[in-house]
Amino acid sequence: MYSIAKCPRRLVRYLANLIPKGSFMIKHPPLTQVTHDYSLFKFLKGNRHINSAHCEALKKSLLNKPMLHIRPILVNSKYEIIDGQHRFQASKELGEPIYYIIEPDADYNVAIALNANSKNWGIGDYVDMFAEQGCTQYSKLVKFAKDNDVNLDIALCVILNQRPGGQFSRNLKKGIFEHDFDELKLAESIAKCKNFIDFIKVRNRKDKLYLSTKNFWLAVMRFMNHPDVDWSKFLEKVELNLHLLGPQSQIKRYLQTFMAIYNHKKKNKITMKGI
Repeated sequence: MYSIAKCPRRLVRYLANLIPKGSFMIKHPPLTQVTHDYSLFKFLKGNRHINSAHCEALKKSLLNKPMLHIRPILVNSKYEIIDGQHRFQASKELGEPIYYIIEPDADYNVAIALNANSKNWGIGDYVDMFAEQGCTQYSKLVKFAKDNDVNLDIALCVILNQRPGGQFSRNLKKGIFEHDFDELKLAESIAKCKNFIDFIKVRNRKDKLYLSTKNFWLAVMRFMNHPDVDWSKFLEKVELNLHLLGPQSQIKRYLQTFMAIYNHKKKNKITMKGI
């Protein structure tokens, strides 16, 4: 009778039999393939739209140092691009080969998982994706932003009356967005805010980038809806005090500036209470 300790092959077979079949499997990574046939590939419905500026930056980088063979794009069995559509587009426009990996069952859920912690994907990208997947609430949000000519980030701020974040942001990225809002009322507020921004742009030569920030929009929306604010009088005072307007780091700072302008030489001064 042979001892297991003295027979390595028997030891291996013995240990192997102790492990249930399929419970321990080494999955080999898919091989990187390469082609010049751009017609093979198609964009995944719901993935974020191509950003031309990002694509141009990638093209400049590739001209200096082509490194896409190190980071191939990811496609599924239908050759839908799950990850790397900007790399694909840049390579195609330059006539460079496409390096790719096939993960047969990958879909838009994989795209979400790959980009969940990426700074490249913003709230707007997730909204666009779920809208194209046919989610009613997301489609309504996209339409609202388009009808009022504002980006999705601003539209969300207006609807929520705050910057989207925390649990709301996490739910939105998972496809859970449910928020009723009065489209007509908010559309009026947006128009009013845009008129105010144009009012400033025409009269003020200072840096105007802050006028498109979420903090500025939220401050204006909250101030114009203050029950004690006479908007027409505020506009008159702003015209005389344009030098006080400028970039601020917080919504609170913008509101303080608006109140300082509005309360100047006014007996019944308003406060931030109620904003």
